[in-house]
Amino acid sequence: MKIFSALAPLAFGRQDYVGYKVLRTSWDDAHTSVEVGAFLERLSSVDMWEPEHVEYVTYTQAADFMLSEEESDAFMAEFGDQVKITPIIDDVGFVIDQQRNEQERTTQSLRAADLPYDQYLTYPQLEQWILSTVDDELISAEVLGETYNGNNVYGIHIGDQNPSSDKKKIFIECNVHAREWVTPGIN
Repeated sequence: MKIFSALAPLAFGRQDYVGYKVLRTSWDDAHTSVEVGAFLERLSSVDMWEPEHVEYVTYTQAADFMLSEEESDAFMAEFGDQVKITPIIDDVGFVIDQQRNEQERTTQSLRAADLPYDQYLTYPQLEQWILSTVDDELISAEVLGETYNGNNVYGIHIGDQNPSSDKKKIFIECNVHAREWVTPGIN
């Protein structure tokens, strides 16, 4: 599950990650830490997993990161003798495609109550979930607008559908990330 949650944002960004590798690396001395950190800072495709930022590599003797195929080959050529390198994922694009296909297969015929809540849903899956929860008595959905990419933005009303009712109301806000996947509101 850790792999999917780490890669899910990448999958929805529509970038092609075929051939990208995730490498686990370790070494024995501070000098190598500085060299590895400086090398990684020069790369355009580096996505740090551990530590969180490239500049922290100089304070460690280990790092996990994702690189394009070309840059991972260059890293291995540069540090193959002084750094222990273990591939965690040999082809990130393949893993993303596998997980996307599996998710589509498992959610195509599911009812809203059965959708997986431990995975990022695609927009069509999320919209299917929203629309399948609507009932006339307790839940309504209304299109409030449209995103840059042409997806509907929904407002969902749960509970008493009478707006003039004296019952207490609770407002919950969710946002949409720039790459158009749902994120919680931070207010």
